[in-house]
Amino acid sequence: MKKLIISLLATLSLGASTHAQENTSKGHVWKVTKNGKTNYLGGSVHALRKSDYPLPLAYDMALKNADNIIFETDIDAFKNPEIAQKMMLEGRIPGGKTLKDYISEDTYQLVDKVCKANAIPTEQVMMMKPMLGSMLISMNMLMKLGYDIASGVDIFLGQEAKKLGKTIGHLETPEQQLGFMLFFETDHIDELVQKQYKDLGQLEDYMTQIVTAFKSGGSEQMNTLFNFWENDYPKLYDILLTQRNRNWMEKIPTIYSEDNTSFIVVGAAHLYGEEGLIYQLEKQGYQLEQL
Repeated sequence: MKKLIISLLATLSLGASTHAQENTSKGHVWKVTKNGKTNYLGGSVHALRKSDYPLPLAYDMALKNADNIIFETDIDAFKNPEIAQKMMLEGRIPGGKTLKDYISEDTYQLVDKVCKANAIPTEQVMMMKPMLGSMLISMNMLMKLGYDIASGVDIFLGQEAKKLGKTIGHLETPEQQLGFMLFFETDHIDELVQKQYKDLGQLEDYMTQIVTAFKSGGSEQMNTLFNFWENDYPKLYDILLTQRNRNWMEKIPTIYSEDNTSFIVVGAAHLYGEEGLIYQLEKQGYQLEQL
């Protein structure tokens, strides 16, 4: 589950032109062509360190060549108090119950230990759906390691797009994204929560692998880091990857057929595998070339 949480980050005051020119390694950016028209597709990690910049030159190239830049959702909307309140309300376990009602005493003690180590009240996490609680703790741990959503690829490119006067669009609404991320079911919940909190000890090593694969443009390496989803967490894989990719594939061909050039940026986990956007686009006759 630790890998799942980090995959969600792959699942968001620096200058693109100045910094990107210093990094000529391949990025997770693809030139997408069909019927003589060129667009772009890029993979993101939603939280990075400032030291992970500059981004590979391919991001700067795609951004400059595009008229529109399309992200998963409107990240700025999450600053809206109404959205934040909605997330906290919908992120609560329903029926007046808590996570403790669904997990064993051993698992509860493990969660309690991790919460205390991160100065997060256990009672607060017990009230949250497992995905929200785990993300709270993971982001707390990542911030201690120097990672920050404010340094994520999405926010960075969004800021640069605004400076360059690009049109910004989104594949799904904040409400839709919340709906995917805050689902709740009780099947195997004790096992999942136990795995999640046991694996948090390896968080730093796994994130290092993600960033290395991201910065090098290693598509096979990145795919390997994410391919555990389908076998280990088939329900989560279906909800967070398969369903969303299929929804997006109903929109992307229309976006790519418009007169303007578009650069679509999504979490890198959405690019690879049989359900990934690269393969799905190729099935529809698009030619993709990694930049």
